[in-house]
Amino acid sequence: MGAIITNLASVLVQFNLKSKQEHLLPLSIKEREPETVHEYFARKGTQDTGQSVLVASEGMSLKISTLRTRLEESGYKLVAGSVQQRPVVGTVRHYYVASYHFYPQEVAVVPDDVDVVKLEDEFDDLTYDGFWQAQAYLNPSDDGRQWLSLNLAHRTQRFLGENLSTPSLKRERDSEGNPIGEPVPIKPQARLQIDEGWLSTISV
Repeated sequence: MGAIITNLASVLVQFNLKSKQEHLLPLSIKEREPETVHEYFARKGTQDTGQSVLVASEGMSLKISTLRTRLEESGYKLVAGSVQQRPVVGTVRHYYVASYHFYPQEVAVVPDDVDVVKLEDEFDDLTYDGFWQAQAYLNPSDDGRQWLSLNLAHRTQRFLGENLSTPSLKRERDSEGNPIGEPVPIKPQARLQIDEGWLSTISV
């Protein structure tokens, strides 16, 4: 699966973070009011209008460390971001979504209150420091074009340590789930790729 993402109205990249991953929340972007249950069902009710162009495979982690650069090469600029607490409906738990908005470079305007350097740095930190599962949808826009929603979740920590210099390790498991062999650095199963405007995943 994949999609051409040139000439879109906008690109929305969303990172889903568990409550225990609050230390990863960007500091430079504005915090929205927590999502209510009513807003949750309203949001879920609009998701059927999108065309799925990238489906997350269970357990497949993606390397996305060049995502912002690839979007810029495709003609988009990062202009704003926000973070919101959302409920896990039916429980007392919650999670966070860090949202980043990209617009075509010819019309993109960065608001005066946005520090674009910090915005880009924090976005890059999220893409570099972990592997993700990804889903993507093309959605209808009011101007007759489409906009892309790229949703990233189930983050796997890539590096450990104060300076993030130590690779995360894991051990292989046998058919019964027992660990075998020596720990080895965690590696992604694929990488997210944008090549000449074509969004897809490629095995690594």
